Amino acid sequence: MDDQALIRALQAGERAALRRTMEIYAGYTSAVLGNTLRGQASREDLEELLSDVFLSLWRSREGLDPDKSLKSWLAAVARNAARNRLRAGEGRGGRELPE
Repeated sequence: MDDQALIRALQAGERAALRRTMEIYAGYTSAVLGNTLRGQASREDLEELLSDVFLSLWRSREGLDPDKSLKSWLAAVARNAARNRLRAGEGRGGRELPE
């Protein structure tokens, strides 16, 4: 199933599409989170953020554009979630991202 089909299935409320998206992109999204946090979060923090990213996808599914990359959308949401976590000081060490 390609991104367009996944997005259309997500928009139709198909939970199987969310599971499939997670199967396809969980590793990639975890890597984006890890790179953004640069070791400043525990494994539990990363797992929680990963869940938050896919929950955000589900909640935002109606506004997704089938002509855009799902991978890019997930990467942007993952980076923003990680940065917000660092700003809030919830990650291990509570440090800010370097400028």
